[in-house]
Amino acid sequence: VHPTLQMYHHGIRQDQIATCDVFATATPTDRVHVSSGYFNMPELYTDTFMSSKASFCVLAASEYANGFHGARGISRYITTMYKQLSNLFLQKIASSNGRIRYYEFSKENWSFHAKGVWIYKNGEEFPFL
Repeated sequence: VHPTLQMYHHGIRQDQIATCDVFATATPTDRVHVSSGYFNMPELYTDTFMSSKASFCVLAASEYANGFHGARGISRYITTMYKQLSNLFLQKIASSNGRIRYYEFSKENWSFHAKGVWIYKNGEEFPFL
């Protein structure tokens, strides 16, 4: 366990640096899995995915499995915003020739909140991180 701290507006970016280092050092035989209940992939991470040689699998909530689905007031637009962000991500990764894949979780009456990063080294069955 290696704790990191992220306070962007105070110039503290340990988490961002550590995460990018992990993504950037993944090898062509590694598989990196990333999940987020609320899809707002930082552009820096997307750029790191694109420059890496590893395979990436991204899993996020569909607009129907998002905790804001069906919300009232201004919050009802949040799922639309996340959908737009995922569409922009898909445009950016289109040239990856399938090395970067994006999936959405969708199951009736369920919401999706899983967050994490898993890295499988050299075709191993279980992640090392």
